[in-house]
Amino acid sequence: MKTLLFLVATSATAWGLDLEGGWRRSPTDDPRWARPGVDDTAWPVVILPRATAPLRGVYWLRRSVPASPHVASPAVAI
Repeated sequence: MKTLLFLVATSATAWGLDLEGGWRRSPTDDPRWARPGVDDTAWPVVILPRATAPLRGVYWLRRSVPASPHVASPAVAI
Protein backbone atom coordinates (compact mmCIF):
# COMPACT_ATOMS: atom_id res chain seq x y z
CA MET A 1 0.00 0.00 0.00
CA LYS A 2 2.81 2.46 0.70
CA THR A 3 4.21 1.98 -2.80
CA LEU A 4 0.82 2.64 -4.40
CA LEU A 5 0.38 5.87 -2.46
CA PHE A 6 3.87 6.99 -3.42
CA LEU A 7 3.16 6.39 -7.11
CA VAL A 8 -0.11 8.32 -6.94
CA ALA A 9 1.56 11.25 -5.18
CA THR A 10 4.36 11.33 -7.72
CA SER A 11 1.91 11.25 -10.61
CA ALA A 12 -0.22 14.05 -9.13
CA THR A 13 2.73 16.41 -8.79
CA ALA A 14 3.95 15.78 -12.31
CA TRP A 15 0.68 17.11 -13.72
CA GLY A 16 0.39 20.10 -11.39
CA LEU A 17 0.66 23.71 -12.48
CA ASP A 18 1.60 26.61 -10.22
CA LEU A 19 -1.02 29.34 -10.66
CA GLU A 20 0.61 31.90 -8.36
CA GLY A 21 1.54 35.22 -9.88
CA GLY A 22 -0.06 37.79 -12.14
CA TRP A 23 -3.72 37.51 -13.12
CA ARG A 24 -5.74 40.04 -15.14
CA ARG A 25 -8.72 41.39 -13.16
CA SER A 26 -11.77 42.85 -14.86
CA PRO A 27 -13.20 46.10 -13.48
CA THR A 28 -16.71 44.56 -13.17
CA ASP A 29 -18.67 41.45 -14.07
CA ASP A 30 -19.71 41.01 -17.70
CA PRO A 31 -20.63 37.61 -19.22
CA ARG A 32 -18.99 38.62 -22.52
CA TRP A 33 -15.62 38.39 -20.77
CA ALA A 34 -15.95 34.59 -20.68
CA ARG A 35 -15.06 34.51 -24.38
CA PRO A 36 -11.49 33.32 -25.02
CA GLY A 37 -10.70 36.11 -27.50
CA VAL A 38 -11.55 39.03 -25.18
CA ASP A 39 -8.83 41.70 -25.11
CA ASP A 40 -7.93 41.95 -21.43
CA THR A 41 -4.66 43.86 -21.88
CA ALA A 42 -6.13 47.00 -20.26
CA TRP A 43 -7.21 45.11 -17.13
CA PRO A 44 -4.97 45.63 -14.10
CA VAL A 45 -2.71 42.77 -13.04
CA VAL A 46 -3.15 41.41 -9.51
CA ILE A 47 -0.73 39.03 -7.84
CA LEU A 48 -2.37 35.93 -6.37
CA PRO A 49 -2.45 34.66 -3.73
CA ARG A 50 -2.66 37.99 -1.92
CA ALA A 51 -1.07 38.73 1.44
CA THR A 52 -3.13 41.93 1.74
CA ALA A 53 -6.88 42.51 2.04
CA PRO A 54 -8.97 40.32 -0.28
CA LEU A 55 -10.37 41.76 -3.51
CA ARG A 56 -14.04 42.70 -3.17
CA GLY A 57 -16.87 42.69 -5.67
CA VAL A 58 -17.72 40.55 -8.68
CA TYR A 59 -15.11 40.35 -11.43
CA TRP A 60 -13.32 38.02 -13.81
CA LEU A 61 -9.78 36.76 -13.36
CA ARG A 62 -7.90 35.68 -16.48
CA ARG A 63 -4.52 34.14 -17.04
CA SER A 64 -2.88 32.26 -19.89
CA VAL A 65 -1.04 29.07 -19.04
CA PRO A 66 1.14 26.87 -21.22
CA ALA A 67 -0.55 23.73 -22.51
CA SER A 68 1.17 20.46 -21.72
CA PRO A 69 1.75 18.10 -24.66
CA HIS A 70 0.83 15.26 -22.26
CA VAL A 71 -2.79 16.39 -21.94
CA ALA A 72 -5.02 14.42 -24.30
CA SER A 73 -7.99 16.78 -24.00
CA PRO A 74 -8.14 20.60 -23.97
CA ALA A 75 -10.54 20.41 -20.99
CA VAL A 76 -9.02 21.81 -17.80
CA ALA A 77 -10.43 21.90 -14.28
CA ILE A 78 -9.33 24.31 -11.56
